Amino acid sequence: MKVKKSFFVLFFSNCLVLFCACGCTAQRSPQRDFKNDSYYFMALKQLDCGNQKEAERFFSLCAKKGSAYCARKSAEEYIKIGNIRERIEKTEAFLRRYDDECALLLAVRTFSSAGEYSKVILHTNGADLNECSNALASLRLGALLQKQDSRFYREMESWFLNRPLSSEHYKFFTANELDYSSVIRFRIEVYRRNYVSALEIYNADGNGFPQEPQIFSDLGKTFLYAAPDYYSCARKFDGFADSSSGEAQFYAYFYAGRLYEKAEKYKTLASQRYMSAMEYAKAQDDGAKYDNALWYLLNLALRGSTKKAILLLKTYCSTWYDADYFDDFLNLLPPLLLSEGNWNAFYDIYQALDGYASNEAVAKYAYIYGRLVQEGIAMPSVGEIAGSESDAAFTRALTSGSDFYYRAMAVYRLGLGGAREEEVLCNTIVDPDASVDTEAETLLLGYAAFGFPEKIYPEYMALYSDGVVISTGVSMKLAAFLNECGENKYEYYPQGLRIAARAFTRTTAPVSKEEMKLLFPRDYKTFVEAACTEFNLPQEALYALIRSESFFDAEIVSSAGAIGLSQLMPDTAADIARKLKMPEFDLRDAETNVRFGAFYLEELNSRLDGAWLPAFFAYNAGITRVRRWIKDSRLSFNSKTALPNDILLEILPFDETRGYGRKLVGASAMYSWLYDDKPVSESVKEFMR
Repeated sequence: MKVKKSFFVLFFSNCLVLFCACGCTAQRSPQRDFKNDSYYFMALKQLDCGNQKEAERFFSLCAKKGSAYCARKSAEEYIKIGNIRERIEKTEAFLRRYDDECALLLAVRTFSSAGEYSKVILHTNGADLNECSNALASLRLGALLQKQDSRFYREMESWFLNRPLSSEHYKFFTANELDYSSVIRFRIEVYRRNYVSALEIYNADGNGFPQEPQIFSDLGKTFLYAAPDYYSCARKFDGFADSSSGEAQFYAYFYAGRLYEKAEKYKTLASQRYMSAMEYAKAQDDGAKYDNALWYLLNLALRGSTKKAILLLKTYCSTWYDADYFDDFLNLLPPLLLSEGNWNAFYDIYQALDGYASNEAVAKYAYIYGRLVQEGIAMPSVGEIAGSESDAAFTRALTSGSDFYYRAMAVYRLGLGGAREEEVLCNTIVDPDASVDTEAETLLLGYAAFGFPEKIYPEYMALYSDGVVISTGVSMKLAAFLNECGENKYEYYPQGLRIAARAFTRTTAPVSKEEMKLLFPRDYKTFVEAACTEFNLPQEALYALIRSESFFDAEIVSSAGAIGLSQLMPDTAADIARKLKMPEFDLRDAETNVRFGAFYLEELNSRLDGAWLPAFFAYNAGITRVRRWIKDSRLSFNSKTALPNDILLEILPFDETRGYGRKLVGASAMYSWLYDDKPVSESVKEFMR
């Protein structure tokens, strides 16, 4: 496959190592650029060649002389080389240098694999099994069990009772046949989602269960999914709330609310319990628990009436902790408001949410309100002129975070072009106070320069999860490098895209139009061009579909069974193969998958009279549903003609399909703008007609 050149990759062209057959001799080494850190990457090369002694020497040098991340990585690899005695000695020295939990976990794994259980116990004596990693706790308990230490049962019981159950708990339980208490067996059944079995254990022995937060949490799930009488269970949790305190009391109130809600006739009691749970969480400044209880309070209100839900939303939106957590709830309201004809509620909501909800949510309500005013469906607010009112709403929708649909639609409605269009489309929230970790960047760039693309993405994501800031520029270089590697190994395509997407959500500098191409790459270009030519399909539409369906991951299989780049179900693919006269096919083959996806999208577009947005809907939800939705939408608006497609989108009953349509329209417009210099307004007009 021909490798296309990117200006980002020029960074690596000066330091890319070209290795001989075994990868050990560099024709042009980047050692000069990475100085002492290069010892780490050279050691990895020696390991690949099977030269452990030379690798050991290089790891030792970097551990002593390298910058923080490369030195640490070298020290971790260094202790893995040698016989058991040598590895134990190296591990002891490693622990004297590094005293964090990650170092302890690595060391304990080394001791445990060598059968040095006394050392495992010695080095974990200070570990709090209710706070440390579950992997570390499991290793300590395994060592205590092996040594028949008297502390085992007490510590094991505490670990199983006081923490959310994890895969480590389950592995320990299944690997060790012990006389577990009924409460542990109860929790394991809940973990397995065997709620009926869990309820049987509770009914037999539950009176002796401790009133601990995790027990209440598991019991709440058990009652919700297996109990025959929700009201009685809710009353039981009321009793728990009266007799417990602290975090356990939160769970008692919360699950009392869930159970009263499930009992249907006790919505007032459910609301009161949710608010009691919120009060506890607020007093403890526990944002996750507060938001969880508030979400259920709002959702309960919405099941009663949109009016009550809006009132509560306006009351509490300024109090929530994580704005993004409520995006799914805020997605539920627009179709209901539109079907009720409650047009002007969009203005009230977007004004109330601004500054508290996510930019995506505010942009949604602002854009819909602007369109309703523009169409003469909603009345402008008091004293305002319709045109200026809608323009103000569209202007607010321009700052829509990472959702390009409302941004593109607002650009179209406001008639923006040229430099202003580019400014809006490339706009990101730059954190001026972000402290970039240049030593972490050295590690990542070294993986690229020395030819270890397989290490970049997992390391990047681990650093991202730990809150380590990688500059936007370096992130984009890494994304470009992985994208180039994808030409020869497809798995790197989605990895490069994911890094670019992460970088876009947390930027340290403005993003250029050229860099934006990494967020909307043209991977599998040969296959896409051929399929689009064969079926007379716009390339931007097919790229948008593949990006939205699979993020260019050719191996992905959905939980529903959809396969590959264009996420086709086997039955749909079989029908396509019949029409294309292909008796044998493999959806995991990228070329076949792209071709089938292109055929199917073009067929849907033709059957829907060339209307792209309904075709996108049909690709996701089926053409029969889409035709019914179009018909029903006219009834909702008492209209004899078809609704504008952007308003049709907002009234669809399936949130997934609404989101799907937004993604494909936004991505199609971005592809046309980035690669063909086509104004977004023109693309939107084509795809929304």
